[in-house]
Amino acid sequence: DLSRNENIISDSKLENNISSPYIDSEGKSLSPENAQKVEELLGSLKKIEGFAVFANELSQTNHLIEGNICVNKAIPHTNIVLSRVYEVEPNDYSYIGDTTSPIQITGNSDFELAPINVGPNIKVEQPNKNQTIINGGYSTNVLATELTEEEYINATSLINSVLDNLSSIGDAIKYEADTSFYEDQTDSFSSINKLLKNNVAKNGDVVCINVDYTQLINNDGSFGYLINNNSGTRIVVNVITDNSPTINIQKGFTTNTNVSTEFHQLSPYIIWNFGSYAGSINISEEMLGIIVAPKAKVFQASGNLNGEIVASIAGSNGEIHQVSVTPDIPTSEVVEPTPTPEVVEPSQTPEAVEPSITPTPLEPISTKSTESTQIPSEVIKKTKMVDTGDKTNIKKLLEIFGAAGLTLIIAAFLSCSNKKK
Repeated sequence: DLSRNENIISDSKLENNISSPYIDSEGKSLSPENAQKVEELLGSLKKIEGFAVFANELSQTNHLIEGNICVNKAIPHTNIVLSRVYEVEPNDYSYIGDTTSPIQITGNSDFELAPINVGPNIKVEQPNKNQTIINGGYSTNVLATELTEEEYINATSLINSVLDNLSSIGDAIKYEADTSFYEDQTDSFSSINKLLKNNVAKNGDVVCINVDYTQLINNDGSFGYLINNNSGTRIVVNVITDNSPTINIQKGFTTNTNVSTEFHQLSPYIIWNFGSYAGSINISEEMLGIIVAPKAKVFQASGNLNGEIVASIAGSNGEIHQVSVTPDIPTSEVVEPTPTPEVVEPSQTPEAVEPSITPTPLEPISTKSTESTQIPSEVIKKTKMVDTGDKTNIKKLLEIFGAAGLTLIIAAFLSCSNKKK
């Protein structure tokens, strides 16, 4: 049922005592069921927040990508150039399953080793300990690990599974385009601007709106409403596509933006959810946010994208800047106000009762160690960290793919020091 009435449980947060961090374009709390769906989307995105691009295919990249990528295959017309100048994390890594393009990776003073895992058809050479050549592309101080054919097939399946899951979750939280707005506002974007100004949408809250895709095309200046007065509110924009084959987001959409979008720290707070849309999304302007279109082709035609692209096929004619780390996700559980307890005076002082029997002393509990009850994935995590020579990203891979699907891949990582670089 796509009726928005089923999506609401209360009036404005200012008019009731129900506390929920998940609200809609009117400032009304989402139902617990729908809030939980939004929370699930945020949780799934957080597992892949360590990338600038997460896709089945990387295509047509004419500029460097400032961040990590995780793709099954890459078929650009030029070299694949990855660098990192912002938001560096100790467990960073990239993965490319298959490509014939030269791969170059540049590190910086904060990140001496920029590890990459590659499929079996990608040629890795190491003429000396400081230089790595990947498909003819030269990199310095880079650790490259080659997967076996079986590991590559496994990784391909796992990446596609993550994309399929995000597509399903994205569809589950989309409703009909909003028709009711906060106070006297006339659309969802201006509604959010006023919710932020009036502090109805607070830091840590999540505002979930539903807009027709035409509002991204013929709505000049609306993007600024999401970010100009935002200091920490997540905004999920569910885009109703109506199966349009192509969506072109033009320059006018961001004309009202009065903050710098370049590497903006709130980039991952703006989430553009296209669900299972399988058309083409072309962005012809400086943009920020996480583009969640796991079945679509997303192309940054001009300007830079600050955030992350999650797509079937991703490409860029500008730069892609990874700004994807977000704080903890708020719980979707609705907290009812706790009533003040009524004070009850005791009717009388209870009469002391003498024990009728002396209690038998209990035997002390044995302190003998028992067999470990750790789950396999935890044991694997600890085992991997013992090998100080392993500077790959075991923990990050486990968080994204799970231990079961990565058993073979992990084995390759642990033995990487014995492999030919």
